[in-house]
Amino acid sequence: MKKLSAILLLLGAMLLLSAVLLSAAPTSFAVPWQVVGNGGGDSSNATFAVSGTIGQPVTAVSSNNNITLSSGYWSGLSANYDIYLPAIIKQ
Repeated sequence: MKKLSAILLLLGAMLLLSAVLLSAAPTSFAVPWQVVGNGGGDSSNATFAVSGTIGQPVTAVSSNNNITLSSGYWSGLSANYDIYLPAIIKQ
């Protein structure tokens, strides 16, 4: 009887611990894509192109250890650049 009680107590403790750990798991974040912009547009020539929006009062980057938030109408739309380093091979 004592062995059964110990097993049930251990099982209950494991269930309680798993519930606590699952409740502390990170949740998914969502930022709705809504904007109130007035003016701006696109300009380009044979070499360059630029897009902009007028009336954007506050832009910044906020971050902590896990999450980065780039505010502004055009944030996150920059091009990805590859860095090519020269290869040095010993012969």
